[in-house]
Amino acid sequence: MTEPIKINGKMVGFYGVDNPPKEKLHEISNQINMIEFMISFMIRLRNNADVLEHSALYDQLTDCKNRKALDWAYTEKLEKYFPLAVVMCDLNGLKEINDQKGHDAGDKFIVQAAQTLKSVFGKRHVYRLGGDEFIAVLPNITHPAFQKLLETAKSQLGATASLGTSISGTKDTDFESLLKAADAEMYENKKQYYIVTGKDRRKHSL
Repeated sequence: MTEPIKINGKMVGFYGVDNPPKEKLHEISNQINMIEFMISFMIRLRNNADVLEHSALYDQLTDCKNRKALDWAYTEKLEKYFPLAVVMCDLNGLKEINDQKGHDAGDKFIVQAAQTLKSVFGKRHVYRLGGDEFIAVLPNITHPAFQKLLETAKSQLGATASLGTSISGTKDTDFESLLKAADAEMYENKKQYYIVTGKDRRKHSL
């Protein structure tokens, strides 16, 4: 005697008993129906919790992790992540694209950059901080491996982004100092981008 387990009308499994006594069939059938309801209810609760967690920790536009997820990560001592590398990324020319082609084009530009970052550094390591700012955090990575990934990112992103990096030199390096160092380098590279291109930063920054 079995009963299908359904979620939103779709069967995801079944529940039942083998060789039930004939005199207990009606009683067992009612119990199976009740247990099936409880199982499907628990599955729906689990699925809803997964959806809520994803909504809370992932950016809706790019499906990168968000700032809240970053705040929750790396709150402990960084020793177990050593060496830990950080890549700050700020996109170039987003305001210009929004002004000239519209915000849909701007969103597409952001999504494309996010896809590049995730393909190079791995989806679980990339966070969108907001607007056109991203960060990749790479735990337990060697300097040579990090440099190889960085060169790949620079090659694929080209002039569409300014990058800044830092990597922990010692096991007691704190996360905040890594962020500040990477952000400072990214800011300098951003300045150089506007100097080289001759663009007015005030007109092309959000």
